[in-house]
Amino acid sequence: MPCILIVYDAKNSQAYWLYIQAYFESLEGFDLSNVGDSVTVRLSKDNVLNRQAIEIFAKFKNDVLSQLQGVIRHHG
Repeated sequence: MPCILIVYDAKNSQAYWLYIQAYFESLEGFDLSNVGDSVTVRLSKDNVLNRQAIEIFAKFKNDVLSQLQGVIRHHG
């Protein structure tokens, strides 16, 4: 299932999200087994957590469920 990271900016009272699997899938040559104790990710300020984002999350979930018989692609 999709894993969504939510980060809250308390100073600006705004939350942002990142679709973790799609993010790492988009990084050419990224191999999770070669990562140390931590990894840095970059969130887009365009990915504001709002009602539209929740609808996008539902689409991500539906896309994954529709692929259960094959290879799951997290990135368009």
